[in-house]
Amino acid sequence: AEGTGVTVRGMSYVRSELNGRDSFSANGGRSLSFEDVPPELMAGVDVYKNPSAEQIEGAIGGLVNLRTALPFDFKGAKGAVSVQESRSQLRGKNSPSLSGLVSNRWKTGFGEFGALLDLARSRIDTRSDGMQISPYIARTDAVVGDTSGAKRWISGGDSWTTNNFERERDGLYGALQWKKYALSSHLTYFRSKYDMSTTEAALSASANPATIMLDPGAVFDDRGVLLAGTIRAPKDPGVGIGTDSRSTGRTSDTRDVAWNLQWRATDQWVFSGDLQHTRATTDGYDNTVGMGAYAPKEGVDFRSSPPKLTFDDADRAFLANPNNYYWGFTQEHRDEAVAAQNAARLDAKFTFDSPVLNDLRFGVRFTNRSAETRATHGNNQWHEITQPWAVGSDGWQPFSKLAYLSDPRFAGNASAVPFNNFFGGKVATPPSIVVPNLSLSQGTPPPGFTQLHDMVKVLCNGTCSGDALWNYALFGDPESRNLQHEK
Repeated sequence: AEGTGVTVRGMSYVRSELNGRDSFSANGGRSLSFEDVPPELMAGVDVYKNPSAEQIEGAIGGLVNLRTALPFDFKGAKGAVSVQESRSQLRGKNSPSLSGLVSNRWKTGFGEFGALLDLARSRIDTRSDGMQISPYIARTDAVVGDTSGAKRWISGGDSWTTNNFERERDGLYGALQWKKYALSSHLTYFRSKYDMSTTEAALSASANPATIMLDPGAVFDDRGVLLAGTIRAPKDPGVGIGTDSRSTGRTSDTRDVAWNLQWRATDQWVFSGDLQHTRATTDGYDNTVGMGAYAPKEGVDFRSSPPKLTFDDADRAFLANPNNYYWGFTQEHRDEAVAAQNAARLDAKFTFDSPVLNDLRFGVRFTNRSAETRATHGNNQWHEITQPWAVGSDGWQPFSKLAYLSDPRFAGNASAVPFNNFFGGKVATPPSIVVPNLSLSQGTPPPGFTQLHDMVKVLCNGTCSGDALWNYALFGDPESRNLQHEK
């Protein structure tokens, strides 16, 4: 859950999210999940609803300790292998996961020693489909031929999106343990690395509900809410259609080294100390390229769940033809962050020989935490390639016309993408839509953005300048840089 602290062998991480991406908490560690720890490595899970003073704070409503195994948790040699395969029905792809543990312990003249090693690798491949209905507004003149003046609630359409997600995780855990008489010690090393990417194709109908018109025969419920009908935009060149392709990627890496020493001085006194160093890094990008078109009409049917866009043969032919699209916009984002924590603690416990008092515990702890995040200026930088509002001759409009792919100067770099098996086949879809090639939105920064914005300079009214002049967004400037330091 958000805000729940996770402790591995007594050292704390706190879950934190920034813009839906892996990020860093004030204590410098990336959040851990149960999936970070393979099943054979789990020695136990302790859940504290009301943490005591000796436990590291950071959780909001409780504390969860994931106790990873140490060599002395086993009587002797130990080996284990875990194999798993998952399948995404929409993606139609199987994804394997594999982890293995080996551990042993030995008695020598210098005490008893133990060593443990665990390796893990997993992959996830999924797909998700989404649909969103545009907001409704009230109209009394939206249906052709309807002069009753009745209030109707009209939506401009809906949008679709489908994306493929891929994630690879590599995990490494090692532990050394020693004990002799009243002394014992262990050293652990933990590393978890993620590589994630998402590719997305989307279609949106952006008709203006304040000006659209519905063909006769539109269906409304008893409150006047539009249920089904055919939408046209007679005051515009057509029903506004937008398509885009989006690429996101992220790499996250967390490393943790911890050392513990314990001394049982007497039957009543026990002293222990811990040292820990944690370092976490992450970097990612999220880039989109969009296109636009004006369709003659748009059919909607909101009576089913999920709702539907309906198309006849002419609509399908229109959406599949690249010549009907123009280059619309680019949007870029990238970020990188690094965080570190050094921690030390010294604890003591005195045990009473009393039927009333059990023990008295006290200790001290020191932490030094730092984090730096750098991102694209404004977080996301949107810029038009060509847009209808930027075309004209009023002086402030930079372009003479839209960059349609029917013009040989702007052709290519786009392809037809089908919405196969959309919502598991529950939604009727067009055979394909035209979206920008994914290669245009990949990279940090994406080199395809320069190609697109330079391409349309031939349409400038005079010289593109001011807001119309595109450059890659500033990165890591003072407004887009976050430094944290806590002792």
